Amino acid sequence: MQRHPSPQKLEKNLLDVAVQRGLLELYNGLVDKSGSVRKRPGLFFNQQLTAPQGVQAIYWWPSKQKLVAVAAGRVYAADSPSSTLTRVSDDFSVLALGPAKIVDTGRWLYICSTSGRMIQWNGTDAATYVPDGVAPTNVSTITTLNQRVVANELGTNRFWFTKPPSLTDPDLALEWDSYVGVGRNNEEVIGLDVAGGELIAFKRDTITAYFDDGTTPYKPITGSQQAYGLISASAIATYNNALFFVSPDRTIRRLFNREIVDVSTPELGRALDKLLNAGEAIVFVIDRLVLFTFPDDEKTFVFDPNLNAWSQFTTHYSGLQRDFFARCATTLPAAGQTNMWLLGCKDGSVNYWDSAAYSDAGNPITFLMRTPHQDWGTSNRKHTTRLVVKVSTETLRDLEAPEINFPPATRCVIYSESVTLPTGVTATVSGLPAGFTATQVGTTLTLAGITGSFAGSQPIQILLKDARGAVFTLDKTFIVNDFDIEIGVL
Repeated sequence: MQRHPSPQKLEKNLLDVAVQRGLLELYNGLVDKSGSVRKRPGLFFNQQLTAPQGVQAIYWWPSKQKLVAVAAGRVYAADSPSSTLTRVSDDFSVLALGPAKIVDTGRWLYICSTSGRMIQWNGTDAATYVPDGVAPTNVSTITTLNQRVVANELGTNRFWFTKPPSLTDPDLALEWDSYVGVGRNNEEVIGLDVAGGELIAFKRDTITAYFDDGTTPYKPITGSQQAYGLISASAIATYNNALFFVSPDRTIRRLFNREIVDVSTPELGRALDKLLNAGEAIVFVIDRLVLFTFPDDEKTFVFDPNLNAWSQFTTHYSGLQRDFFARCATTLPAAGQTNMWLLGCKDGSVNYWDSAAYSDAGNPITFLMRTPHQDWGTSNRKHTTRLVVKVSTETLRDLEAPEINFPPATRCVIYSESVTLPTGVTATVSGLPAGFTATQVGTTLTLAGITGSFAGSQPIQILLKDARGAVFTLDKTFIVNDFDIEIGVL
């Protein structure tokens, strides 16, 4: 019996010797430290925003204990994921559509999109455009370093910065100070981010690092300029103090300790070359993964920096395998749990990323693993008598949703049945026959009523919302038996 090679390091180049010991393609799967392959986590629905263009940004604000999202150019907030996101920006402060970025100074959030004015919010008053007359008014990228906010001036080689927070009144909005010109003035600053305590300014063809000398404040670091650029403002993300970005030459690179390396494989490079619009790249982080989504081409490539492993994520909707639904993500604090992530998605929904979910909020997840060609050192014809596949049936995490079953009712007979739900779980029942209602008081869910005309089976749906705000759907059947007529003789 020939033992099939284990995946080991994921490669995508058939011509590479290493690929003969690895995988050729992996869709919706992840390689772990042992070399095993498992299906990726799925999505549990949390809530829906009215946003045809999708969720632009999402962020958990630790100091204010608020969930903040940007959708349809407006800023939304909630006190927890289990609460409904409501608009907090005023009627006049609207961001441009497209990927947005949120930076946190502790007391204030500063938000920008692909162009136009920034929005600032203190978590209490209405979120408004930055009123400071010194602040740039056409911004596409923003970051923060040493309690200062830094933003570019779109179409120029400038980035602007604020003063540090006021020592006498730190709750005041930051005051914008001045700007720094990066290189030649005919080359615009495309992206800004922070790595290793240094401000990294991206142009299309160059990268320059700056440090805060406490006075200037930002001075270029001698010898830090490198001939690598950024394809767009949304094509960059930070993970473990490293910057991952898409260059105009359609390579995916990592910047760490001022060293830039190409992390894309040859086969991935060929896939990137085939993209129609690589400039629309959106890069963001979920857990230990860096996702590179190209919306126009409906492709999502996923990199695991810890294992140097690549895969692809898809979401099945409208009958086709398309790009992964998510567009942005944020991590959440959780008592007794780790790695809780909320994802903002292209349909305007907010969803939990959860290993207990086996669909993307109802959309099936298609797992595919394609191995390279195996000839076992000979071109002779071969046959096999059996294939043995080892599959673990152990779940990574159990679904913490209660099982609810209501016994049958009888026509013309008063019905009342109750179930006890876990603490923090709320239930909504839809599709009940006329005459029946479901109500919840505390942890008790009661289905009650009577019907004189209906008998048979009725599909019902029970939506359960747990304490964190994740929504689970239980499809059930409610049965109403017909009554029996008894004839007696007096």
